[in-house]
Amino acid sequence: MKVLMVVTYLNVGGTETHVLSLARSLKKMGHTVGIASKGGPFEEKFKASGICVHRIPKYANIRGMTRTILNIIKVQGYQLIHAHDEESFYVVGMGQRLTRVPCVITVHGRYHSIPSLRRAAVSAKRIITVSPSVYRWVHHIGIKQKKLEVLANGIDTALFAPFENPKHRSLSKRTNRFVVAYVGRFEGQKANVAKKVIAASRLLAYDHPTFQVILHGVGPARPQLIRKANQANQRLGRQCIRFVPTKQLVQTTYHTADLVIGSGRVAMEAMASGKPVIGMGNAGYVGIIDRNNIHTAVDGNFGDHSAPFSSTPKLLARDIKRLLKSPPGYIGKLGTLSRRVVINRFSARKVGCSIEHIYANVIHSKQSYF
Repeated sequence: MKVLMVVTYLNVGGTETHVLSLARSLKKMGHTVGIASKGGPFEEKFKASGICVHRIPKYANIRGMTRTILNIIKVQGYQLIHAHDEESFYVVGMGQRLTRVPCVITVHGRYHSIPSLRRAAVSAKRIITVSPSVYRWVHHIGIKQKKLEVLANGIDTALFAPFENPKHRSLSKRTNRFVVAYVGRFEGQKANVAKKVIAASRLLAYDHPTFQVILHGVGPARPQLIRKANQANQRLGRQCIRFVPTKQLVQTTYHTADLVIGSGRVAMEAMASGKPVIGMGNAGYVGIIDRNNIHTAVDGNFGDHSAPFSSTPKLLARDIKRLLKSPPGYIGKLGTLSRRVVINRFSARKVGCSIEHIYANVIHSKQSYF
């Protein structure tokens, strides 16, 4: 199969990482995958993986994007379009202009424009939602259930895996410290989550001198968050909260930490890396991921789409403290459980096979699309 994925900007984020992981998996299965995009800092990652990036003019509007994609399809002979973001949904919504090439869209969250999603749904043959919570939302806004699929983002369990190189072992094993990492973009609701992590750290640090927090992310709120962390460190009288360099690999952060706070793809990457995770995201607080709440966590994409609790610094501090005082071996068992869950349910290979099946059904269906 020849599949063209459309992602307007290749920034550093969960959607782009998912598309890269999926493209790599499909390529290993023998399929041809191209990316239509206006480019961005993540573009080199695709090229390094042997994925062809077709550039859309930087200032092209929706009609201009549509014309460019039509030309790419005509020249390259792609059999299917897979759209992943707001602008590409508008392009799919102009489906009658995309000849008879079938379209699939993935809804990555509940933040999309409802009109654009409804319009795209008319043209799309399949609509993939990344969690049960998003599935219910998409169905609630009036999209036909027969078109909907639930399929979580896949994780490359070879790329995200436990790693015992002494240079990257958790800091606790080298310095007798307990290190918590927060990973996420520093903008919007995710920036507010980072603020709560800093506030929770202040609550814990006075009574736990070995406690340390590292924050990994980019975004417009980074300078403000650094100022808050510096103020907290001054009050504590030690360097408890720090930010990792923006170019540091996220795998290094996972390997460095004893516990990871995050949501969505971050939570699953950290779990694949064998780390215990506290689910905390845009929608609220899930808590320490274990056998008792894994189904709730998956349903709400680990706090990004829905959550059982409102997130507060006190609630987060309580759960971190619980792990700080846990019996020897408990954290390791949580990490082992975490990796097993991702391998069994969310591996890139498993998700890639499911999407391959969806593509085949769409391409070989005799139904007219536009």
